[in-house]
Amino acid sequence: ELLAARFTVDNEWYRARVEKIEGNNRISIYFIDYGNREIITDLSRLTKLPPGML
Repeated sequence: ELLAARFTVDNEWYRARVEKIEGNNRISIYFIDYGNREIITDLSRLTKLPPGML
């Protein structure tokens, strides 16, 4: 499932996919449009994609 994730470098929202849930609120995500990966620990940095971003 695709979602929106806030990238820590520029604090903007991008389309992403969850790759792995590691426990202790550590979620590995993959930014599908740019190929970046990041570990998210703050769940407020993830949200559902708005319909126009699918």
